[in-house]
Amino acid sequence: MYMFFVSVLMREIQQDKEFEKMFFEYPNKLLHHLENYLIKLHEQGKIPKGNFKYTANFFYSLLSSILVFQLTLPYLNEQINPDIDEMIDEVVHLFTVSLFNPRES
Repeated sequence: MYMFFVSVLMREIQQDKEFEKMFFEYPNKLLHHLENYLIKLHEQGKIPKGNFKYTANFFYSLLSSILVFQLTLPYLNEQINPDIDEMIDEVVHLFTVSLFNPRES
């Protein structure tokens, strides 16, 4: 089912340039917004230097995975019975701890 959904989505993106723009434009705006926010926090001395472009990408990738997991694997969701709010809180906690306590270079 998931692979069917992905293949239909990819065909639509290739055939409809307006859909392609919408599909990629919004996530890119979110990524740039978070990257810029992290840069501002660094400039204010609130977080140490890091690769904020990667950090933003990783953050949104994890959140997107939660959404895809929910939409495409309902049987597995019944088995695991995840608490989506708790999963999101855990992702935010993971990144917050990482930002304030970076690894040693």
